[in-house]
Amino acid sequence: MRVATLALLAAVATLGCIVRTGPQATKEIASRPGGSPIMIFAAGGTVDGELLEVSDTAFVVLTPTDVVIAPLAVADSARFLDRGRLIMQYGPLTPERRETLRLISRYPPGMPEPAVRSLLRARNKSATRVLTR
Repeated sequence: MRVATLALLAAVATLGCIVRTGPQATKEIASRPGGSPIMIFAAGGTVDGELLEVSDTAFVVLTPTDVVIAPLAVADSARFLDRGRLIMQYGPLTPERRETLRLISRYPPGMPEPAVRSLLRARNKSATRVLTR
């Protein structure tokens, strides 16, 4: 009897460690170190790289050769390779979508200037490239 009671208590305690009963997160966050892979399509070309930052006016993307600023007004559409397709037809993103994308970028609070300089230096560039129409 005593052994059965102890076994039951041990099983309940073990399940209590495994079963999650608290609130679940509803926001998507980065699932890997670095930003989400992104492809941006615009009349001025396509940018394929890592999402570094999402601001109110632009995406900042790291490619193998450049650090690219892609203004939202210039981007016809963007594909977040692990998040599906996002179409930007008429102006800026909704605040909710922008927040979700910000959270999957490498620098959710914004890119510090030393990081920009370091990434440019690693690519032998002196300035960011701006995607145009």
